[in-house]
Amino acid sequence: MARRLEVALLALLSLAAWVARVSPWLRRTGVLGWAVDYDEGVYLSASALLWQGALPWRDFVFVHPPAVPALLSFATVWDVTPSRALELARWGTSLVAALDVFLAALLVRRHAGFLGACVAAGLLAVWPEVVAADRGVHLEPFLTGACLLAAWKLAADPPRPLTAGLWLGVGLLVKSWAVLWLAAWLIARGRRALPGVVVAVVVAGVVMGPLAVLVPDFLSQVVWFHLARPADGDVGFAARLSEMFVERSVLPVALLVATSWALWRRRSDPFTRLCAAVTALLVVAFLGTAAFWNQYDAHLAFPLAMLCGVGVGEASKGLPRWRAQGALGVVVAALAGVPGLLWVLDRRRDADEAQAKRVELVRRLGPGPVCAFEPHELVMADRWPPVLPGSQALVDSYGQMLLDATRGGARHGSASEAFASEAAQRTVREQLRACPRWLVGWRGRWQLNAPSRALLDPAQLVDPE
Repeated sequence: MARRLEVALLALLSLAAWVARVSPWLRRTGVLGWAVDYDEGVYLSASALLWQGALPWRDFVFVHPPAVPALLSFATVWDVTPSRALELARWGTSLVAALDVFLAALLVRRHAGFLGACVAAGLLAVWPEVVAADRGVHLEPFLTGACLLAAWKLAADPPRPLTAGLWLGVGLLVKSWAVLWLAAWLIARGRRALPGVVVAVVVAGVVMGPLAVLVPDFLSQVVWFHLARPADGDVGFAARLSEMFVERSVLPVALLVATSWALWRRRSDPFTRLCAAVTALLVVAFLGTAAFWNQYDAHLAFPLAMLCGVGVGEASKGLPRWRAQGALGVVVAALAGVPGLLWVLDRRRDADEAQAKRVELVRRLGPGPVCAFEPHELVMADRWPPVLPGSQALVDSYGQMLLDATRGGARHGSASEAFASEAAQRTVREQLRACPRWLVGWRGRWQLNAPSRALLDPAQLVDPE
C-alpha cells in the first residue's frame, strides 16, 4: 500500500511537471504562441521531407543522427498542415518530457527512498532549462528518455545490461552525448558493463553503418562537422559554468554540497557512481565543446537532480517511515521547485511578436516555393522548405553554411568569421538562384556575406528592409 501511494504521488508530481510545460499553450494564442525555436523547424522539416522522399545528408544538410526524423514521424506522417504537425510534435515531446521526470523520480526512489525521489521530481518539474527545452521539439527529452530507460534496466533485479545497451544504442542514434553515458557506465561497473556497451555500439552501427556507406556525406555532416565547427554561443569557461550552476538557481549545487558526505557513503553504489560520472563527463564536455547554449543544461539537469535526490535520501535515513516521509516528501518537493517555479511564472506570457509578423507575411503569399533561413517560420506559416531544382533543399542554413566553411580542414575563430568566408557561401548561392522568394530575417543577414546578399533581387524578398 505504501509503495503504491508513493508511486501515485510521484506520478502527480510528474503530471504537475507536464502542466508547467504546456501551460503557455492554453492561452488564446495556442500551442505556437510560445516562441518557436530554430531547431524545431530543422528537426520537423527533416522528418517531413523524409516522408516526401528526400533523404537527409544527401538531398539536404542535416548534422544530426538518423533517429531524429524517425522519432518525429508521429507528427509528420499524417496528412495535416505543417503548423498542425508542429503542434502535434510539441504535445508529443511534452509527454515524453513528463515521463522523463517520472522515470528519474522512480529511479531515485528505488535507490534512495521516497524523500530523495521527491527532491529529484521537484527540481526537474520546473527546472528552467528543462521546461524551456520541453516546450519545444528538441532532442534532449528523447535522449534523456533513452538514457533513463537504460539506467532503469541496469537497476532491475536482476540487472539487464543487454537491454540497457539497446536503449543506449537508441540514445546514440538521437544525439552523440549518449556516448558519455556509455563511458560513465564503464566507470561505474567496469568490465561488467562491456557486454551492454558492445550492444549499444552494435545497435548504432547497424543503423549508421549502411548510411555511412551509401551516403558519401553522412559522416562529414554527423561527425566531422561537430569536431570542426567554430566557437559559438557562450564561449568562456566562467560563462558556461555560470549557466550550468548559478544563473537561474544555485539550489542543486547547495543540495549537493549539503549532502556530499551522504553521497560519499554511497560511493560503492553503481547507480550513484553512474549519476556522478555522467554529471562530471557532461560538465567537462560542455566546457570543452566549441559551441554551448544553456539549452544543453536540459540534459545535464537529470543526472544532477538524481544525485541531489540520492544525497537527500541517504541523509534522511532514520526518519520515521512512511507516513512522516510521505508528508515531508510533498513539502520537500514543493520547496525544491520554488526557484524554478518562479522562473516559470515569470516567463508564462513570453511571446515573440516579430516572429508572428514574419509568419503572417509568409501566410499572405500566394502559391509557389518560399525559402527561409529560419525554417520554423515557414512551418508556422504552413509551408515546408521546398525541394529546389538543381540544388539541395535549405533545411538547416546554419549547419549547411558552417559545414561548407569548414570543408577541407579550414578553421575559423567564430561562427561569424566562418559565415563571412567565401567557402560558406558556396551552396547557399546556388539556392539563392534556384528559389524565387526568400524570407531572409536576421539570420540570413548574419550568415550571408556582401556578395551573396547582392545576388538577391529586392522582388525576391518577403521581408525587405
